[in-house]
Amino acid sequence: TAHGIQVHIDSPQLNLDWRGAVGFTDRNHNTAREVLTPFHPLRIASNTKTFVAAAILRLWEQQHLLLDNSVSEYLCDDHCRLIKEKGYALNEISIRHLLTHTSGLFDYADGPVFADAIAANFQRHWTRTEQLQLAMRGEPYGKPGEVCRYSDTGYILLGEIIEHIYGESLGKALRQLLDYERLGLTNTWLEKMETPPADLLPRVHQYDGELDSYAVDASFDIYGGGGLVSTVEDVSRFMRALFTGDVYKSPRTLEEML
Repeated sequence: TAHGIQVHIDSPQLNLDWRGAVGFTDRNHNTAREVLTPFHPLRIASNTKTFVAAAILRLWEQQHLLLDNSVSEYLCDDHCRLIKEKGYALNEISIRHLLTHTSGLFDYADGPVFADAIAANFQRHWTRTEQLQLAMRGEPYGKPGEVCRYSDTGYILLGEIIEHIYGESLGKALRQLLDYERLGLTNTWLEKMETPPADLLPRVHQYDGELDSYAVDASFDIYGGGGLVSTVEDVSRFMRALFTGDVYKSPRTLEEML
């Protein structure tokens, strides 16, 4: 049962810009202090992938990468070795394959192994390499381009590619490549990698069964597959900017993304 719902609706054609919320920030408390508003931030989880994909397309637009080139050109040697040792044809996996979930890379979060590892130590600090090592314990979904299968592994590699090319942490790279300031994304940040904005309301408690997100170290999901904290208003503003072409310099870039 949901303990709260936040909504932001932005429809210029209807002259409508509306936000609202019901419920509480924490299902275990229902006092006036914990009443949920549309301005409370939350972990937006895999919605982060759209930001990451958009940043990759910004780098493509700036001619820093080619979407159909092998990812081996942009990943560190250790990660290339890990993937090759598993038997993947790394040279055939392109950035486009990662973006479109057609790389065949096993999703480290697919199945109980990752969840059990988190449950064993909620405050464990995860690295991207450790998550990639978990992914290599599973079997490939198929050859590159052969099958479409959702893979967080592909997006943590995209996060690495952004950091490698841009020369900054993923949080800072997303902020600068997507120009949060120009878009008005004042309440969005990458957890653990960036300092939260000042004077922001407390982050909403989110649950997986009985597990409260506050109990889990954010590093389990901050390397490209997730990690952003935001508000429904900021996410709405970003999505509108993205799909109306305001994130990119050229209309061709949005066409390529779509």
